[in-house]
Amino acid sequence: MIMQPDPSSELQDVSSSPSDTTDSGESDPDLDVAPSSSSLASTEGEEDSEDPGSGWIGRNGEVWFSTNAETTPFLQPARDPGSSESSSPSVEARVDDEGATSKSGSDSPESVVSEGEDDTSCSSLEGLSKENKRVVYRILEYKDLLDSSNMTPADWETIAKDIEKYYVQYNGFVVLHGTDTMAYTSSALSFMCENLGKPVIVTGSQLPIYQLRTDGRDNLLVALLLAGQFNIPEVGLYFYQKLYRGNRVTKVDSASFEAFASPNLSPLADVEIDIKINKDIILRSCATEQFTVNPQLNCNVGVLRLFPGITDETVEAFLQPPMAGVILETFGSGNAPDRPDLMAIIRQASDRGVIMINCTQCLRGSVTTAYATGQALADAGVVAGFDMTPEAALSKLSYVLAKPGLNTEDKKKWMTCSLRGELTDDSKKPKLSDSRFIQDIAKSLSISCDQELGAIRDALTPTLVCVAAKAGDIEALEALREMGSDMITADYDGRTPLHVAACEGHLKVVEYLLSKGASVYARDCYGETPLHSAVHCRHKDVVKLLRKTGAHFSPAEIVDAGAKLHSLAASGDSEGLEIWKLAGVDQKPTGVASATGSK
Repeated sequence: MIMQPDPSSELQDVSSSPSDTTDSGESDPDLDVAPSSSSLASTEGEEDSEDPGSGWIGRNGEVWFSTNAETTPFLQPARDPGSSESSSPSVEARVDDEGATSKSGSDSPESVVSEGEDDTSCSSLEGLSKENKRVVYRILEYKDLLDSSNMTPADWETIAKDIEKYYVQYNGFVVLHGTDTMAYTSSALSFMCENLGKPVIVTGSQLPIYQLRTDGRDNLLVALLLAGQFNIPEVGLYFYQKLYRGNRVTKVDSASFEAFASPNLSPLADVEIDIKINKDIILRSCATEQFTVNPQLNCNVGVLRLFPGITDETVEAFLQPPMAGVILETFGSGNAPDRPDLMAIIRQASDRGVIMINCTQCLRGSVTTAYATGQALADAGVVAGFDMTPEAALSKLSYVLAKPGLNTEDKKKWMTCSLRGELTDDSKKPKLSDSRFIQDIAKSLSISCDQELGAIRDALTPTLVCVAAKAGDIEALEALREMGSDMITADYDGRTPLHVAACEGHLKVVEYLLSKGASVYARDCYGETPLHSAVHCRHKDVVKLLRKTGAHFSPAEIVDAGAKLHSLAASGDSEGLEIWKLAGVDQKPTGVASATGSK
């Protein structure tokens, strides 16, 4: 992303950045949207909380937002772009529950920091949404600017590490990035971020944000809203009214606002008058482990695009050491010239441990071995890449090759499995709407169309799943899941099955739900997570398991817990204090004891 930083400014609204440029250094295509000053901005959260709940972080010109799921949209300009007082403190705004806006000027308690500092100021989006939430975000822009064509795996590692650094503090992240290599970055981040439970959305624009017809403002605001208001725990790429899975996209047009496409997978979300989330295809981590970043990538990988008449010498030279992995872009459904000399060169490289992945040059479709020329590659040791994009295949290969403790055969097997939804799993799950139970209800109500059938399913599923969780009935939960029920579906109070199981203390059910993708970050209508439920009901084993999976209280919630801890200490409730300690709240025993006189 290219920008000209304004060294005299402390905070600037993204819509008033006249110095933004493109990947090519010109003023049109491949916008890189970002504020034009190297600063970090933040606002206080709801009720003047010390926890902003969200943020926007930038790296080398990419800017990210981390957002609070308890808040709703508004973008408050830091200052008038035409103002001559460019170095004056920005205006910050806070929106209350009714949507009223209060502003503070130079006396507001904000701070502007540069890279490496933790203290930040923040801003938020204005206006209440259907969800009655607002999004508060923080901004961190780095001084080192980078054209997206110059992105390297080292830059991906830096972005991923910064997400890891701020992961506990925020509920989501948005990365602003130049469009030229955006698909590579979103693919790489999807593999590097292991056990991801929060949204990471990459976006940018085709026209610079200061131009009248820019697509940057819409892409920026919608990405922020999606990260702040929806539970989509994937690395996604948002562009032109579509949220795509990050490792499923490729850039298909350099002159259109609809620059990206996901040829083999429907969008995760369609953004029009209403925002439609395609819940059936959203992936959720099924591991009972905390989020972590694996920054190790093997850079000895490459892409070799075959063409008619390619010589044996060209292929042999490309496969020489230190090459460790190659994406072969083949014809049609995975076909290549089956000349004996060429197949011998490929087989020799495979025997040396070079892993080669067969990906089609076609925009849509998958690699098969239906033709003899495709089978010849498989016989030579080339692994089918199915319907992976070249960007996803290259990122995945780099990630898998760097995995310790795997032999060559293990790595090949990993490449054929879906790790982050990067390739299509042909196993079709039955849907709840296909079940006899739903069909009988539909028949009794004289309903036949798919839309009404889906409405019945959506109405019944939350109640059925939550009732099964309350009863501790894993068999019923499994039956519902096999019929297509989502284990993160919420009831009328916003409580998910994991909330219910944690409240009831059903450890085995909690383990089951986590293994099926239930989110420890889901909040009910009162803003409470399953960890709150387990703590309030004093289920120690459940608290330990949730913490192991990555559940945590926000900084503001930890501060608010102080009064509860003092009350527990005053009453000598050691069990209550212990459960809060297990939940990760630093009790500062000296302070509590001195305030209460308790040991």
